[in-house]
Amino acid sequence: KKPIYRRTFQSRPYADDRYNAWYVKTKIEHAESGSLLGKKIAVKDNISIAGVPMSMGTKLLESYKPKEDATVISRLLDHGADILGKSVSENLFCSGSSFTADSGPVENPKVPGYSAGGSSSGSGALVASQQVDMALGCDQTGSIRIPSAWCGIYGLKPTRGLVPYTGIG
Repeated sequence: KKPIYRRTFQSRPYADDRYNAWYVKTKIEHAESGSLLGKKIAVKDNISIAGVPMSMGTKLLESYKPKEDATVISRLLDHGADILGKSVSENLFCSGSSFTADSGPVENPKVPGYSAGGSSSGSGALVASQQVDMALGCDQTGSIRIPSAWCGIYGLKPTRGLVPYTGIG
């Protein structure tokens, strides 16, 4: 039987969100041991976390709360990852830049005043500003590769089918 990890969340705005990169901040219990214990993780706002808001960058969906965790979320928690929240995603993840999210533009931490890239803009900005150790994004047309290149960090697009898309918008 799958463990059920208790969770809470805090909604916007955040006084300390200098780059406008957080959509929702979370506190989620996780396994007490594992290869990711102590690692701080952000998750793109198109990946389901049960009971936590998911807007996919648009106000049209801002009241939506998934009922189940995406497979990647379950795996992270089972390995002890500390999921700190959901990062801003561009509006319906349809932009290679970082100004289309209804929550406002995400600023590049390495080059203030410039785009962080998209559509995993919040994930790129949070890693580049060292607020998290790593972040999840999704990449069909550059949504990991563009923010990582523009923010001066490493991004990895796994081999298709290697990471399950179950529970990802």
